[in-house]
Amino acid sequence: MARSALQLPDGTYELRQGDKVKIVSADSLDKEATAFFADEPEPVPQSVSPANFCIALDQLGLLDEVEAYVSTLPRAAQIKWQRATSIDRDNPLIAAAADIKKWSVEQVDEVFRLAASM
Repeated sequence: MARSALQLPDGTYELRQGDKVKIVSADSLDKEATAFFADEPEPVPQSVSPANFCIALDQLGLLDEVEAYVSTLPRAAQIKWQRATSIDRDNPLIAAAADIKKWSVEQVDEVFRLAASM
């Protein structure tokens, strides 16, 4: 969901997040923007680079677990994983790994958000 803060001609700011809009004074911009945007998590990217995905997994302490899981897959799946040019959020392998490892949707989303932030 797109987020923006736009200065208006009268010196106030328009905060916009999706369909939500709020007008705030310049004096309260930092406080108001923090509160306005805090209730909505960053959007989950639909695709990230394999390198960033693995770094995110490593930072979250999950890389060894994922690599061990991938090693149990058929050879063709391992090759696809190792040579991927992007890691897509809707990849069936991601869903299967999350299911087997009992990761919540929020945990998987966190990996993608962290990977996109790098």
